[in-house]
Amino acid sequence: MLRPVVYGLRFLLELAALVALGYWGVQTGTGLLAQVALGLAAPLFAAGVWGTFVAPKAPYRLPDVARLALELLLFGAVTLALVDLGHLTAA
Repeated sequence: MLRPVVYGLRFLLELAALVALGYWGVQTGTGLLAQVALGLAAPLFAAGVWGTFVAPKAPYRLPDVARLALELLLFGAVTLALVDLGHLTAA
């Protein structure tokens, strides 16, 4: 009964993480080209790693412990990106 709610919340958190990485990229880049490049590359890289190793239908799905470690690493990177921007509450 709660499983769909948990999966929905998890999906929303994943989307928020991608948005936060894109925001970090745009704010961190110096110059328009760097802003666009980082704003696109950071979330695309994270989505690629997630889709390759973490997603339920990932082609190279990791074992549970390794997958959890990678998830923590990715969400930790998002947290550090938000801290870098000074958004401590969101982090």
